[in-house]
Amino acid sequence: MTSREQEAVERAIAPLNDAGFRLLRSADWPEAEVLVASAELTFRLFLTRDGQVLARVSDARGRRWFDLADVLRATGRTEATERWEALSDAVRALRDNVEAIATGLAAPERVEALPEVKACGTELLTFDDTPGWYFAVEETSAGVHRAVGVNRDGRSVDVTNIEGVDVLGLCRAEAKRLEGT
Repeated sequence: MTSREQEAVERAIAPLNDAGFRLLRSADWPEAEVLVASAELTFRLFLTRDGQVLARVSDARGRRWFDLADVLRATGRTEATERWEALSDAVRALRDNVEAIATGLAAPERVEALPEVKACGTELLTFDDTPGWYFAVEETSAGVHRAVGVNRDGRSVDVTNIEGVDVLGLCRAEAKRLEGT
């Protein structure tokens, strides 16, 4: 990341600095992941290849990640947006909803109860060998596991198999195949 790109990130997240957050990491601009945190909350912002911004939120430890829109819907905010056109717009949504985010994360079972969260699992996993891909694994029934991967462009892979098979490994391999790596 060039110093000019770093300055652009720092300018965009300045409103969060005023709310007690600090920049932990920013990488791979313009297909970036920006991580900011306060004493209570951590935010991950992802820039997609088409220039849109996705936001994930967690407690300060980053144990469980949720989509910002899901957390806001769980607190009754039906107007929650899932994507923004600019990093500054996503930052503004995070800053304006800090209290609602904290409330939603304080009762994760409400977020997990949303149908769209149930459908894909609640913990997003990332790996260095599949940049831009986010994976979730769930047990769909006794001994049957499903791994789902989604990339920043919205492409997805899905592997379901019986116990003893590394569904996450197969899902990651399929993601690499789609990327041509």
